[in-house]
Amino acid sequence: MKYLKIYILSAFTSLTLLMSCDVLDDNPYYMGDSADQIFSSIEKIDATAVGMYDALQNAEYLGGRAQIYVDARGMDVNPPTYFGALANFNPTASNSTIEYTWQGAYRTVYECNLFLNGIDGALANGVITQDKYNSYAAEAKFIRSVVYFYTLNFWGQMYVKDSDNLGIPLILTAYDGSSAFTEAIK
Repeated sequence: MKYLKIYILSAFTSLTLLMSCDVLDDNPYYMGDSADQIFSSIEKIDATAVGMYDALQNAEYLGGRAQIYVDARGMDVNPPTYFGALANFNPTASNSTIEYTWQGAYRTVYECNLFLNGIDGALANGVITQDKYNSYAAEAKFIRSVVYFYTLNFWGQMYVKDSDNLGIPLILTAYDGSSAFTEAIK
């Protein structure tokens, strides 16, 4: 009887694994494609839109740590030292936890900006309709705004009218390596 149960369980597991193999996508985000190739078909654009949500769940930012930081910075909690200086309202540039959090935030912002640049081209080339463009743009801007909301709460200075400390860098364009350090970027 014991061997019969093992046999049935093994057969069921094997059958389940074999049936599910044709459903998996080998390249869901088309990581090897250039931007021109990614924004050339609606299927690839849809997969790239999912990639923005994947960037949003970065473990160093909104996929984990930022949720803990928000809770640890609450008035009803004694800030634990394990989560670094961000939870204690004492961030320093040399703290690697803070560095990874900052990088996770702006990596997601960059991906949203890059996606927005790409769908601009897809709309101009007739790959997507205006309605689809509006939907994609709204998703990308929403993800970017969520990241900016948390980033501003973590690092932004208190607003004072006519002050130089107005918050965090607001980056609304994805720059490539050749234009990122030019005079026009300032």
